[in-house]
Amino acid sequence: MAQAHLPVPSHAFFLQLPAEIRRRRDLYPTDLAHILENSHLREQILRQWERDVQNEREQHGLELGRIGLPAILGLDQHGAVFHAVEDALHAHIFEIPTLPPSVPGLRLYQLLKNSFQRNGGQYILGSKVVGQIGRHGLAIAELWLNNGRKQPLPANAFLLASGGFAHGGLVAEQDGTLRESVFNVPLAVGIAQSEWAGERYLGAHRYAQAGLQINADGRVLDAYGGVVASNLWACGSILAGADRMGEGSREGISLWSAYAAVEGLTPG
Repeated sequence: MAQAHLPVPSHAFFLQLPAEIRRRRDLYPTDLAHILENSHLREQILRQWERDVQNEREQHGLELGRIGLPAILGLDQHGAVFHAVEDALHAHIFEIPTLPPSVPGLRLYQLLKNSFQRNGGQYILGSKVVGQIGRHGLAIAELWLNNGRKQPLPANAFLLASGGFAHGGLVAEQDGTLRESVFNVPLAVGIAQSEWAGERYLGAHRYAQAGLQINADGRVLDAYGGVVASNLWACGSILAGADRMGEGSREGISLWSAYAAVEGLTPG
């Protein structure tokens, strides 16, 4: 499929896996990425791949100076695996993204998480945050732990990046009310419930444009354009005004709004 869409002449061929590895079970991209980080198994695989590439070069008279592989070249040790494959195959290597689970996405996630924690961030997985707008117009929140206990979640600033309807950041009630799920900020939609969904599943849907309004600094606004709380920002799919799937704008909006929010909430 990748070859069919390349604008330059190309050649597709199979790289085999040694029988010992093929016998294990169905192999997904993440399985192969972990296997290639095992130096003993990687040596076996690369010996096989060297033979496969050499056979292609000899049978078809190809240079094969540049080879595209599925994105399976390691997770935590991507650099080491990548260079080992290039050295073994005597070619420049590039990766072709596969269907989820996305190995490049997992690498990026791990890099961002590690950077966040190195810079003092506390990473809590699986618990629920419940907030409200308290006195003096400030957002306050508490953490609901998996064991049922609650504990305060003190912060000078809150950045909502909880996603849209698919991720639980936005909620649609049976009576047609739309709201943000952590601080219960109501959404100014202006769309009749009967018009939320389009006719085609993969087409445009008006409900997708619902979300929170923000100002230029990324602070959350109410239905009248006033700031909801001086310490509450939002970014990503929770924001109003775009049908991200139809426009192909999801990543652009997320990156821009995250940058704007962090710049707005960072002192100085």
